[in-house]
Amino acid sequence: MPVNRRRREPIRLHEGRGYSSAPYRVSAPVHQGMLEETRKYVRALDYTGVLMLEFRLNATTGTWIFHDFNARFWAALPLTVASGADYPYWLYQVLVEGKRDFPPAFRTGIACRNWRLDLLWLKENLSLPRGERTPAREVAREAWRALTLREWMDTLTFDDPVPGLVDVGRIL
Repeated sequence: MPVNRRRREPIRLHEGRGYSSAPYRVSAPVHQGMLEETRKYVRALDYTGVLMLEFRLNATTGTWIFHDFNARFWAALPLTVASGADYPYWLYQVLVEGKRDFPPAFRTGIACRNWRLDLLWLKENLSLPRGERTPAREVAREAWRALTLREWMDTLTFDDPVPGLVDVGRIL
């Protein structure tokens, strides 16, 4: 996978209409304008805790707007950890060990999926008029990546498989 030496942002590949969390995301290089805007917000707030700022990007025009911010870890956290930005562990290291320097390189192109929410997205997608649906070929390509284990699952990890196994049980 390509390595990005700057922080990166998740891009929502699927987004449901009836819930706010994105069930399928991919890590991507940070948009420099959004990064600068984030720095302005953090400086203005004199903020030192966990903070996630969300922007909306129009990929066609390149324009973007600030959407909201949350002073907590967010739904895309499994993606950031999978791509090498383990913010909860880093916070622990700051608070307990006094560490201040962290690795700058993170992988981009990492996909992560919340299976339960993505199945809801698939159901919604299939109920849309044909012209508004994600094409079946694209959905099949995404499913193939999942079946060939080329993406991550939000809840199933090798170091703590129980939440993922519970999630799989609920899905079944």
